[in-house]
Amino acid sequence: MNEEETKELNIIKEEETYLTALSDFGIEGVEVNPAIIPIPLVRLVQGTSQNIEIEDGKDAAVGTFHFSDTKTAVEKLEFILLKAKQTKATFERDGEMVTVDKMLLLGYLKESDKVFILSLPATSFSPFGSLIARLKDKKVKKIYEYGVIATSLKTENEKGKFYIINFELGNPLNEKEIKDYDSLAQKYSSSLKGQTV
Repeated sequence: MNEEETKELNIIKEEETYLTALSDFGIEGVEVNPAIIPIPLVRLVQGTSQNIEIEDGKDAAVGTFHFSDTKTAVEKLEFILLKAKQTKATFERDGEMVTVDKMLLLGYLKESDKVFILSLPATSFSPFGSLIARLKDKKVKKIYEYGVIATSLKTENEKGKFYIINFELGNPLNEKEIKDYDSLAQKYSSSLKGQTV
């Protein structure tokens, strides 16, 4: 594959990433097909993260959750988990292509009526597994029967210091809320399809 074909393939992958968005902006005068607005990606900022700027042009603080659309960073995410999907990400490191496991979480922020995708690195798989175990203990049938709280936790191994995402169970949801999230989960479930983040 030549360089031009590679660029074209990357553009296609980027387009596949941005297939779905909110259908109701709640802003008078906006007449845009919502399918062209991307669902924002949220990443945990690490000490090695590059080009993660917030709206004032400064670098986002290490250990915060950075939103790609608004260029804002928060210390804690309180959200409804709609879906989780394991995937792989390929990127260049020191001149070599590297493939790593990732988990993508489709979430919803109630207070801002916003759907987002949280990119979960492999180092956070264990805390996510603990969250799933707690949900199983509660005998839930759907992943969104409880709210979820995500914070960052500084840890260290032989490679150095880094942050992982720590998960806690939030409050249980009522039957009406669960029904509402049924339709929201169905509406956006295809948004994780083709994600290569």
